Amino acid sequence: MQSSSAQWVEIGMMAAGAFGLLILLAPGFGSKPKQTADGWCFPVKFSYLLFYWLSFAAGIGAVAFAGRRLLALGASSRLGWACFAFGFALVLSVLSKWPQPLIFDQDGLLRRGSPSTRIRWRELSYVRQYQVRQDRGIVIHSVHGKQLVVAETSYQAARMLDVLLEYHRVPLQSVDDELAPITIFKAQLPKPE
Repeated sequence: MQSSSAQWVEIGMMAAGAFGLLILLAPGFGSKPKQTADGWCFPVKFSYLLFYWLSFAAGIGAVAFAGRRLLALGASSRLGWACFAFGFALVLSVLSKWPQPLIFDQDGLLRRGSPSTRIRWRELSYVRQYQVRQDRGIVIHSVHGKQLVVAETSYQAARMLDVLLEYHRVPLQSVDDELAPITIFKAQLPKPE
């Protein structure tokens, strides 16, 4: 059993870690698109980045708990191995899907870290807005079938759309445009007598 002073040291270390995490994430809070050397950079939203950092911390915490349990009880602890597997899988999943900013430059736009998502300005076909329940954002289409999805939950899609239409004029299909054929169809129905 731990002494009172050792417990306070652990609590202090966890508080310092949480404070350090907030300091690390604070510069991205509420930040707007800024002009960079290679173009416009659209940062990931603070809440979205915080979710990834907390998931990463949870995965590391699960691995640490598993290691402590396995060292204390031996390799026969099923809970220790289960926590280790969960934490290890969670850390790998978070690192593989870490959110990357979107960049505008002279050639076009791309998601940083994955050059295969680049859409060049001459390939840009149109932009459409979407809304599926609470999820909304824009999808940027190229003539070659590439799509770049910009969800409002992870980026400032509305601000990005404004900058995109100022920087390069493309046809815009809004959510209202998608609903227009339904309203026209209803307007042509004959009135019941």
